[in-house]
Amino acid sequence: MRIQVNLAKVGWTRIDGQLVIYRPENEKYFVCNETSEFIWQILIEKAVTVQELIQSFQKYYDCEPDLVEADILQVIELLKEESIILVEETA
Repeated sequence: MRIQVNLAKVGWTRIDGQLVIYRPENEKYFVCNETSEFIWQILIEKAVTVQELIQSFQKYYDCEPDLVEADILQVIELLKEESIILVEETA
């Protein structure tokens, strides 16, 4: 699966040093934690696979993939449910 930001539906900014993602159409906003901010920083640059996200996180934080996979999948699911990201299923 490839993931990318749904640029047509969201905006983002920093407030008091925290990344905030917002959806103007429904006036929802999301304050990012460290995991979701890391994911966001990658996704605003390019579309990636879940595996690429896990590998990037593992390399940056020097941790095992199994330790971060569940957190990354949870963030992806939330962002997908809120139409903040687009997910393209791949074979």
